[in-house]
Amino acid sequence: MSESTPFDLSPSLTAFVDPKSINQRNAKAAAKIYRALKPRQMRLIMLHRGTGRLRCSLLIVSDDPQPEYEALSYVWGSQTDLKTIYLNDKRYFVTTNLFDTLQMLRSRDKDRILWIDALVINQSDLKERATEIAKMSAIFSRAVKTLVWLGQGNSEIERHMINLANLNVEKANLTSNPGGIGVPIRLDVVSILGVTYWDRAWVVQELMYSDEVLLFYGLCSLPWDHFIKIVDKGLNPLWLGYSDLAWGDPKLAIRPGSGRRKEYLRLPIWLESYCCLRDCTESRDHVFAYHGCFPPFVRDRIRLAYNMSLEQIAMDVTLAWIDSERNLDFLSQVGRRGKWISKQQVPTWIPNYFGTRASINSLTDYSETPRQTTAPPVFRFLDGNSVLEVKGVWLGAINSTGTQPTGSGSFQVEGLDTYLLEQLSHSQGLINNLEPDFRELIHMSFNREDLLSKFGEDSHIVKNISASYDFTRGGIEVYNVGQLIHIVSNHTRISFRFNPVEASRSIQMGKASIPFGFGTSELKVGDQLCVVVGCRLALILRNVGKKYMVVGNAYVFGFHSGLDLHNKFSEYPPSVIDTIELC
Repeated sequence: MSESTPFDLSPSLTAFVDPKSINQRNAKAAAKIYRALKPRQMRLIMLHRGTGRLRCSLLIVSDDPQPEYEALSYVWGSQTDLKTIYLNDKRYFVTTNLFDTLQMLRSRDKDRILWIDALVINQSDLKERATEIAKMSAIFSRAVKTLVWLGQGNSEIERHMINLANLNVEKANLTSNPGGIGVPIRLDVVSILGVTYWDRAWVVQELMYSDEVLLFYGLCSLPWDHFIKIVDKGLNPLWLGYSDLAWGDPKLAIRPGSGRRKEYLRLPIWLESYCCLRDCTESRDHVFAYHGCFPPFVRDRIRLAYNMSLEQIAMDVTLAWIDSERNLDFLSQVGRRGKWISKQQVPTWIPNYFGTRASINSLTDYSETPRQTTAPPVFRFLDGNSVLEVKGVWLGAINSTGTQPTGSGSFQVEGLDTYLLEQLSHSQGLINNLEPDFRELIHMSFNREDLLSKFGEDSHIVKNISASYDFTRGGIEVYNVGQLIHIVSNHTRISFRFNPVEASRSIQMGKASIPFGFGTSELKVGDQLCVVVGCRLALILRNVGKKYMVVGNAYVFGFHSGLDLHNKFSEYPPSVIDTIELC
């Protein structure tokens, strides 16, 4: 960015609206149906009894005394095949999925009071939509029950629902085999968790503020408490992919009422487990859908406005991250989710939180969720938030690059194999005597047979390698190696070699430096590696005048992380800490 261009944080006065969307098609009817709400007012829907055409009426009620209603949690579904209902006696378009839901919920002889987002919120009014989002947690926490509509039309899923509903959890033997619950029951659970409802972004907030939840598929119902008892008693989360219902730890599932118990969602965990991994119609909802899940002080930082650009929302998330996590580890996200495609010049240090990570599977990122630090982060903003001034230690410049590594561990960067074999030779083949980072790299780079063939003429080294290659006896976590191989091979990371500078020795963990690493795909020869105070991964920086643009990040070995520097900042000599301006 140019030095004179501040980053604009103010929302625009207008926002693009798709003229073919359901909201625009309902705009004329909405103008006649909806009136502005007063403070402490909310709308509810009366779903009228009977048969024939679906008819609903809007009710405007005060939240004191608290009204009784059921809240609906569902998937909007496709907007291409719309159905018509009558809302306040006006023709009103709804998606097929909502139409089917209303048909199922309607009683022949009794009106039903509901909260349904598509009907109680004027979806054509961007300001009202943003205002009502801020109330979502209260709306679901006050509902007498949350009705979860999973869909209809699949007799197999209905059968699975009935099987689980009729299961006596206390008497059933759910742990009769090492894999967890028995195969028939396992299929029942997988079938229910396989419907598209669970892919929806808004599910997280709606469930975590609900006390009582009832699952519906067609005419079949299943209480959430009953369902989750089955899961808790016999589920092995590793084979099920149950982490889709969890944040951070697969064992910590989304549970009704968790929001009321103040079990909030931290930003790093939201980013790794949720952001852009669930579906929503509006890109801004990758953040807004989780707004009520965040701690209150994070919510205060993230403005709710549909006329804000994605870049402005990203800046709000970044500021909230700094305040809540007390570190700069958001910088580790730069280069992981694609570049900004924007008419506005965006500082390179602001991650594109809305980009989709490539090659996501059941393995999570190798890097742990960054821990919150005790000391305040070391930084300041310059040039109207366009420049981020940080502290860091230079590692050196990249002098050669390899190819993208493969899952077999072939990293193809000049000198890496030779370097590792030299270290192994010095240890006489005793892998256990090497430092952990060397051990990990050796296990990543060579399989057992390849390694033995390199020292085929030296029986002493071959014998030692044979005895120490085994992961369990080598004192190395096989999971770490597997995760590293997955990350560098499936997340478009490029191997590289760099020239360590003198300052890097101050944060070197072992006696020997390891001048190799794996970086995001935009790196080039000549780019600089820097460990920034408060950022877990080393950053790849490119000089732009007196400033640096953030190209991406890198996995390096044998150096303290920026989080370590942050927590022990006063212990490092000022001469090795440089002031760096990121633009």
